Amino acid sequence: MTPTQALPTDSQSPVEAKPFEAWKQKGEDLFITLQLKEDEYETSQWDIGDWLLKGKETFGEMAYEAAKQITRWEKGTLYNVVSVVRRFRDPSLRSETKLKWSHFKELARIDNEKKRLDVLDKLNDGFPKTVLQVRAAVDKAIGKKTAKHNAAKAFYLKTSLKQEQRSIFKALAKKWKKTPDELLRSIVLKFIREHEDEIQVKSRARKR
Repeated sequence: MTPTQALPTDSQSPVEAKPFEAWKQKGEDLFITLQLKEDEYETSQWDIGDWLLKGKETFGEMAYEAAKQITRWEKGTLYNVVSVVRRFRDPSLRSETKLKWSHFKELARIDNEKKRLDVLDKLNDGFPKTVLQVRAAVDKAIGKKTAKHNAAKAFYLKTSLKQEQRSIFKALAKKWKKTPDELLRSIVLKFIREHEDEIQVKSRARKR
């Protein structure tokens, strides 16, 4: 992708504009990777978070405006990504574990650093963890009651497709070495992740 050559603003000299444009271009490349490789989500989020945090520390609030244009994410989502990265800035905390970005996102809800690292250490036992398991551990650490039935409760999605569309969907699933159900689930989960903040806002508004 060709970098967008933006004119420097009144508060931004031509010298400052060059590193800002280079930073923006890196973000565009990272986001393209996130979109093209669905299986890269868990690692790409760290890359985007590190990129965004560096931009915030270097260029201030204008970094969020640029990131919003690149990702099309709401500012609340961008703030959350930065918050997770800040709380797990040490690369060893991310790499020396089987936990993924989705798990660290839950752990970041623990404000107390010592308690947060203690929970991370307990979860880092070498066995795979679901998001629900991590969420339950975090809720326990912060004293929030978790409804027991939520972990077991599930529902199944059904969708109507024309014959040609079904054939294309099955072909895509085969190409990505997934069953049609697994592919549909990954698409739904990706949609939920990308619109999580919007969904939560609408859910709270509905309860009022």
